[in-house]
This record gives sequence, structure tokens and C-alpha cells, in this order.
Amino acid sequence: MEQRWKFLLELSKDISGRWTIPILLSISLNGDRFTPLQTKTGAAPARLSENLKRMCQAGLIKHISPYERRHPLLPEYILTEKGVLYREAAIAINKAAERINSVDLLYKQWNLPIMFSILNNKDRFQEIKNELQIITPKMLSGRLSMLKEQNMVDKAILSVTPIISSYSLTGMSYKPIKNLAADILSII
Repeated sequence: MEQRWKFLLELSKDISGRWTIPILLSISLNGDRFTPLQTKTGAAPARLSENLKRMCQAGLIKHISPYERRHPLLPEYILTEKGVLYREAAIAINKAAERINSVDLLYKQWNLPIMFSILNNKDRFQEIKNELQIITPKMLSGRLSMLKEQNMVDKAILSVTPIISSYSLTGMSYKPIKNLAADILSII
């Protein structure tokens, strides 16, 4: 189970970000070209290009050069095997976001990995930071505050001197996030 949980956390970090999920949801299983993807996602050209490059580096999609395509109407980008798996996860994330009525909230970078960490009984700031590894303290603090404002995470002060806080998912977010984790784990 530990290995599967690590994969879930890595997947949530890879898929985390404003445009990754919309791109995965928009790209056809047969591939797509830049302009139709831009139209479907509504992303600015520079932002879409940056995200497509990042997704190619992550192994989610493959860019096919004009020489490889041999025809201008053939797809520029196709999903890799990993990309198809992540697309299934993106579909599950989108459904969960609709259930909690907050699509943008789950699309924001780090929100989903943070909530999965809390679900995995990492309830202290340092425990969450250690589990996510590359998140900065400033980013983690900002995201936890935002999740608290959106009523997705509760914060309890356990001790005043020194200040010790504990984080937990709220009643509104616990079941959808737990179900989302189960849905994603069932895909792999």
C-alpha cells in the first residue's frame, strides 16, 4: 500500500497546476494539434506552449515534429502510455472537483497533493512539507491558508508555546478526497 500511496502522491504533484488537467481532458486519445488545444482550453499561446513542453518532459505527451507527421493536419501531440493513465486520473479529479463545487480549487498547484498528504495522516506542517519534499514553506503556508479559507481544511492549535498546529480535511472535503484517492488508486 505504501508504494501505491507514493505513486498517488507523485501523480498528484505531476498533474497539479492550472493547465495540466484541462490539457489532459482536452487532448483527444488520437492526439491533437496546438490550435485546437488552445481553443478547447482557452489558454494563452505562451502558457499552453510552456505547459505542453513541461508535459513532454514529464513523459505525459509526445510532441511529433512536422517531419514525423508528414501532413499538417495530423496530430502534433499524442498522449503517452503514462499520459493516458494520467488522463484517467484527470477525469476522476474533475468529477471530484464538480462534487465539491470547486473546479479551480483542485486544479491549483499543490492543493491536491496537500490534501492527499493530510488524508494520509500527515497533519502537521513539517510532516506535510517532508512528504511533498520540494514544496517551499511559503507556498505550503499559503496553500494551507487558502484551503482553510475555502473550508477544505481545518486548522487546530494544539499548543501555544511553542505553536503547534494540526491540519485535517473538513467534512465537506474528506469524503470527496478519500473517494478521489480510491478512484485514482483503482486506475493503477
